[in-house]
Amino acid sequence: MTDHANTQRRLFLHLPLAVALSGASGAWAQPGRMTRLIVPVPAGGGMDASARLLAEYTREALGTVVVENRPGGALRLAIDFVKRAEPDGTTLLFSPTSPFTIYPHIYKKLAYDLSDFVPVSTFCSFDFALGVPGNSPINSVADYIAAVKRDPQKSGFYAVPAAGASPHFAGAQFARAAGIETRHVPYKGSAPAMQDLIGGHVPAAFNLTGEFLQYVPDKKVKVLATTGARRSPFAPDVPTFTELGFKDMVLGEWFGMFAPAMTPASVVEKINAAVRDTLRKAEVTARLTTLGYTPLHLSAAEMKQRLVADLNAWGPVVKSTGFTVEE
Repeated sequence: MTDHANTQRRLFLHLPLAVALSGASGAWAQPGRMTRLIVPVPAGGGMDASARLLAEYTREALGTVVVENRPGGALRLAIDFVKRAEPDGTTLLFSPTSPFTIYPHIYKKLAYDLSDFVPVSTFCSFDFALGVPGNSPINSVADYIAAVKRDPQKSGFYAVPAAGASPHFAGAQFARAAGIETRHVPYKGSAPAMQDLIGGHVPAAFNLTGEFLQYVPDKKVKVLATTGARRSPFAPDVPTFTELGFKDMVLGEWFGMFAPAMTPASVVEKINAAVRDTLRKAEVTARLTTLGYTPLHLSAAEMKQRLVADLNAWGPVVKSTGFTVEE
């Protein structure tokens, strides 16, 4: 691992969950308080939908919660925006964990550091899938491998929601295990990646399993395999990669909320409790299931521990691809 990644890990391991009360804590008592939930992808995809679900059901506890989409920079524009926000709990990041668990392994320079944020709460977890357009002649992973070997220039590239995101490395890990040459095609979020897949502009995609589900009934896409340890309850007829002999393809991720560093502990605890109560509602878990996500609530302390574990776990996967970014 690079010295840069090691430095970030040390900083994160010593990251306080929150600093003791500051003057910011008074924001909660203000009438008409508004919380901005910053989402680093365009409106329309599963991440955006889950953020809006969270916003809808936490308003009673947190006041008005507004989702604000700030896509671009492989998720980093939104991250930088929240990093610079006031640490009063009124500006929060809703993000996958890859910017904190994968990016430190690939970017030689990042405009943010793990210590710039406080983990607040998890919301849901998910695995990934390989899919092809509904009218593709490919009907299985074996078909896909054969097509790529036969004509890598035509079939050997796959859409991903962002360069350096976890589906990117799920695809790279699979290609390495299958002995095929592929290239990722990065998009600004899952929604545009899926639209190009459905339109046949890309021959395949690695994405969150839930991103494919809405298009399966109309046969707009075909899901070939998923990365879970067991078959997805949302796609029980689809085999896992491990079933097909790819033992290193058990991969997953989760969405969580992050606040700027120095956010008071009392604020973090209040937001975490609001998320916990939200996930206890049957209608929320039902809607997450429809999106292909599994509800996941962890305390701020547990979230921090999980982030550290995932940072360690993704390191070998990323290293095996040789992928780095110079910027």
